[in-house]
Amino acid sequence: MGVLSRFFGSLSEKRRPKQQQSATVANVVPAETTAASSPPADSPELPKPESAPASAPTNITTTETPKPAAKMSSEAPNRPYTLTKSATLPPDSEAFREQLEKSKQSEGSKTTTPDHLKIGTQLVDFTINTAFKGLTTKEVKDFRPFADWVTAMDKEMRTSPARDHITIKGVEVTDADRFGGGKLGFVKFRADVQWTDQEDQKQTGAIPGIVFARGGSVAILVILTPTDEGDSTILPTDQKPSTTPEEKLDRVILTLQPRIPIGALAFPELPAGMLDGERHQFAGAAARELEEECGITIKTSELIDLTDLALGENDSEFDVSHGKGVGGKGGVMYPSPGGSDEWIKLFLCRKKMRVGEIEELEGKQGGLRDHGERITCKIIKLRDLWKSTRDFKALGAVALYDNLVREGKL
Repeated sequence: MGVLSRFFGSLSEKRRPKQQQSATVANVVPAETTAASSPPADSPELPKPESAPASAPTNITTTETPKPAAKMSSEAPNRPYTLTKSATLPPDSEAFREQLEKSKQSEGSKTTTPDHLKIGTQLVDFTINTAFKGLTTKEVKDFRPFADWVTAMDKEMRTSPARDHITIKGVEVTDADRFGGGKLGFVKFRADVQWTDQEDQKQTGAIPGIVFARGGSVAILVILTPTDEGDSTILPTDQKPSTTPEEKLDRVILTLQPRIPIGALAFPELPAGMLDGERHQFAGAAARELEEECGITIKTSELIDLTDLALGENDSEFDVSHGKGVGGKGGVMYPSPGGSDEWIKLFLCRKKMRVGEIEELEGKQGGLRDHGERITCKIIKLRDLWKSTRDFKALGAVALYDNLVREGKL
């Protein structure tokens, strides 16, 4: 017995380091894993598997040390391009842009093979988001509003004093809408434009370049002069506005129609419409819109271009693009140049109508129903126009009209 005691005592001393190792391993195993894999303290020792080596202890947890958790940065699913070190890089720095570009490329290409645009002396990459099947760079290049934008930027990059500050790194089409028959109607694109200060070449920054391209449109200020004599007539363009008593005060036609983008279902505004690809038919488009929306037929010669009359003489000073090459001397207005290329020509039509005819226009239904137009005519006094609507076209037209009258041009 003494011999056996000494033998088992010696064996126990040899196994003690292994047991300490077991405790160390167990410390890095999650609690639930350890609890599940280790027998209770008061339970009998489990038999040793036959396949295990003879020297292997039976109470060692053989769980591998878990790997550190992945950093929650760009590896996180369904997140935009997120940079692990973005907090240490200024958003306007070149290093930030390069790292962002690498992050984008790592997720796979989402644009078409680059085409190119010649803008000034720069050859600019031109791509389309691959989400738009069937849309080609050629189709976008042929889209009149986009072609006008390229022409305008090309002119600026050749003649503007600011051109040396500008680098255009790319243009990507991000969205598009088609009208009936598959015709391209609206295009949204992003121009990657960088400004570099001449004083310090390291100071660069991105210029907002998201563009909703829709092209030009026209609007008409229709002034109705009440009369009880004879048939309705168009006032000569050189005749001054009437100064009749209250019941003879000039009236203006507004249209009420839904404008969903601003959350309005009966927005009062001047009769207006898109040019729809027309280049030199501004007056014709205006006359057509007036007939479609209000049922009033006029000749194009009876229209006066307010924007051209007011701004055309200053074309060389103020024009940057759409005035030249799209008709007239360049008299156009830009309602939202921070986000859209849209430009507008404002026309004037002064027409005599019998009082009864004017009254019949109130509440008249108009517009092209099959095009989704739901238009109702509204008649107000000219002197109240400035406070009767939030329509930019109406406010711009009445401002031009009043000042042109004051300067004797109307």
